Amino acid sequence: MIGEPRLPWLLALGMMEAEQLARPPHGNQFLEKEPTDLNRVSQESSQKVLELQRKIQTAREQVRKLPGVEYSREEQLRRLEALRKQLALKKCLLLKYKAKSEAPH
Repeated sequence: MIGEPRLPWLLALGMMEAEQLARPPHGNQFLEKEPTDLNRVSQESSQKVLELQRKIQTAREQVRKLPGVEYSREEQLRRLEALRKQLALKKCLLLKYKAKSEAPH
């Protein structure tokens, strides 16, 4: 019998705590600020997207200006191989000329 009168009071206290937990921390002020915050975040996000689009466009323009971009991959590889052969030949010639210039006359 002693526990019976306390039970409704404990239940009422539990319900009050549950209601407080369900409420936003700052009451209605938080709900009023939320759309403004969302607008600000939305505007910032849109601005960042625009900046990123500008950077991507600038990168595309720079890539188009790179030498050799107009050639296919296979053509670029053929040209690279030809240049490597020329470099190797020129290195051999330089070594040959150095050896001749260092040789006693």
